[in-house]
Amino acid sequence: MLKEFYIFHMILIAIIAYFTGEIVTFIMLAIVVKVLHNIHITLKQISNKLDQTTAVDEIKKE
Repeated sequence: MLKEFYIFHMILIAIIAYFTGEIVTFIMLAIVVKVLHNIHITLKQISNKLDQTTAVDEIKKE
């Protein structure tokens, strides 16, 4: 569902950019959003690995 939410917003921004003549701004915004999304995914993966490592360490201590 979250993916559809992003797609809807990008389409809405694209329509507004088309009518205002800000196509380059739209392209730059899309690049920034994509990069931020990739950073977010990477940080989530790191957090999950750290959580798993912490859980294994706690089990070993017991």
